[in-house]
Amino acid sequence: MILAINGIFASSMAVSLPLLLDTYPNSTSAYSLRKLTNAYTGSAIRVRRSSDNAEQDIGFVANILDTATLLSFCLATNGFVTKWYSQVGGSTFDVLQTTAIKQPKIVSTGALNTLNLLACVTYALAVPTANSNALSTAAGVTVQNGQYFTCAVAASTTIAAGQGAIVDQDDQVTPSGRVAQYLYRNADAVRNLLFNTTGAFSQVSTPVFTANTQIVFNSSKVSAVLYAGLNNGVNNSSGFAGTQRTTVVKLSIGCGNNGISEFWQGSIQEAITFDGDNSANKTAIITNIKSYYGIV
Repeated sequence: MILAINGIFASSMAVSLPLLLDTYPNSTSAYSLRKLTNAYTGSAIRVRRSSDNAEQDIGFVANILDTATLLSFCLATNGFVTKWYSQVGGSTFDVLQTTAIKQPKIVSTGALNTLNLLACVTYALAVPTANSNALSTAAGVTVQNGQYFTCAVAASTTIAAGQGAIVDQDDQVTPSGRVAQYLYRNADAVRNLLFNTTGAFSQVSTPVFTANTQIVFNSSKVSAVLYAGLNNGVNNSSGFAGTQRTTVVKLSIGCGNNGISEFWQGSIQEAITFDGDNSANKTAIITNIKSYYGIV
C-alpha cells in the first residue's frame, strides 16, 4: 500500500515500528532515504542546490525522508547529494563528494527523483567518465572480517557490457588495496567479489536481471562460501579460497576504486551491510525491504 505524505508518495511501512535495524541490529554501515533505526538521530543526506550552491542537511519526518523540506530548499532548481549519512557505525562511514560535477542528483528542476514512487539518489550519466557520480568515505574504514550480508535497493539503467559498483571497498590504486566488491554490476549480473591475502579473488554473480527494474540486490559470505542473489530468489554460490584481505580502504556507494572509476548507472535508495552469518534473517530482512519499497 502507498500513501501520500507532503504531496510525495511514501510506503505505508514508513511509520512502522520497530524499524528494520531495531530488529536486526548487527549492521556495520547503513545508507537509506528512510530511517532504519530509532537509535539514529542524525540526518539522511546533505544536499546542494544548483541555484547558489548552498547546502543543507535533510532529515526524516515520520521515519521517511523529509521531502517537503528538501523540495522547499531546492525550489525549482536541481538538488545534488553531497553526503549520505550512515545510520550506524559513526561518521567515518558517511559517504561524500566535494566535487560538484561528481555529485549524484535527488531533485531535478524542482521535482523529486523517484523510483517506484519513492525518493532515490540518481547516478545519471549514460556514459561513465572521470566526472561520473561518486560517493565515498573520507578515509579508509574497517572491512568485513569474516562473514557478512550486504543488500541494496537499486535499479540499473543498463545491462550492457561494462561494470559499475553499488557497494564497493576495492582500492585499485595500490596492489594491496583490493578488498571487496560486495555488489558490483558486470553486464547483466551483479557479482560478489572478495580478495584474499595473496591478491587472488573468488567471485559469484547473481542470476541475470532486467535494466530499469527496482531490485534488492544482495550478497553474502557464510563460512567459506560466497552468495549473490536478486530479491528473495535463489542465490548463486561459489567457494572462497584463502584468507580474506582486511586492508583498510575507503567504502564507496555507487562507484568503485574510491570514487575514481566503475561508476553505477542508475538509482540507489538503500544500501546496508550486516556483520556475521545472517542466513536465518536474510529472508525476513529482504521481505521488509521489498514491502517498504513496493517491490513485487
